[in-house]
Amino acid sequence: MRPVRALTIYLAAVFVGGGLLAPWFYWAANGTGVLDPANVPPFHRFVNRSMLVVAIAGLWPLAYYCRLDSWRSVGLKREPGWLKDAGKGFFLGVATIGAVAAGSILSENRVFAFGGEFGPLASALAAAAGVAVIVSVLEEVMFRGVVFGALRQIYHWSIALVASSALYSILHFFQTPALTGDVTWSSGLQFLPLMFKGFIDPALVVPGFFVLLLAGAVLAAAYEQRGTIFFAIGLHAGWIFCLKSYGALTRLGPAHNESLWGSRKVTDGWMAGAVLLVTLGCILWWRGVPQKRAATSATLGNIEAARRVHRRESIARESL
Repeated sequence: MRPVRALTIYLAAVFVGGGLLAPWFYWAANGTGVLDPANVPPFHRFVNRSMLVVAIAGLWPLAYYCRLDSWRSVGLKREPGWLKDAGKGFFLGVATIGAVAAGSILSENRVFAFGGEFGPLASALAAAAGVAVIVSVLEEVMFRGVVFGALRQIYHWSIALVASSALYSILHFFQTPALTGDVTWSSGLQFLPLMFKGFIDPALVVPGFFVLLLAGAVLAAAYEQRGTIFFAIGLHAGWIFCLKSYGALTRLGPAHNESLWGSRKVTDGWMAGAVLLVTLGCILWWRGVPQKRAATSATLGNIEAARRVHRRESIARESL
């Protein structure tokens, strides 16, 4: 149970440490003049960023404590074709979420908001690409390389897949309510319970939470199937690139049906869940193909070995 204890301590440190650090970051932003006082982000942004800082700082100690003490142990094995593997994942990510986005646009759930100026278009695509690369690498190393990898040490890979995907969905499902009153040293801690309000709203939980659960399951299954996380990184990056571009370049259409197609986030609609479910099924099916091929090869090898033994025995008898 060593990985479970480590993950529990790690999560507690992320929440409590992030809550305690957030007011100090907020005061620093206001007091140092780094940010324009009129455009200082809301306090919940500082809570989110503080939690991210603690999560990144504690990731290596967590991995080391769980005996994931090398790049290979968290799925970063730079074998031949690793870049091609990431490219295949990116293509699949763009194809799956792109299909949902295309259906949403064709059904006029959302419509293009592109005004013909290529400068804003290039900026939006560049920003989407940058976020896709950074977030996909960080989250795949964290959730699949470390969390899934740690749980897989003591549980069957399918149990580790469900548990790590549930954690992935929960941490992406927090709400960002506005903080009322002045920021004090304990404001970050007071803010944390407010982040769980989304879980008491059935309209938000269904299907949003389960779509994110499926997304985490797809990524974990891809890691389990391939043995490295490069395909999962590419897949995750393709999703993020599509989502960010789609949100920036479209607006609500005249025939909007967000329960089916989702909002600009896509992941809060049933169609995204259906596409991810099919994707998960395909990856799990492909996971069994190498095993079947290996079993078939082993059987054929045994048959061929038996034939060679029989031929040698026949030759020996003839020589006598």
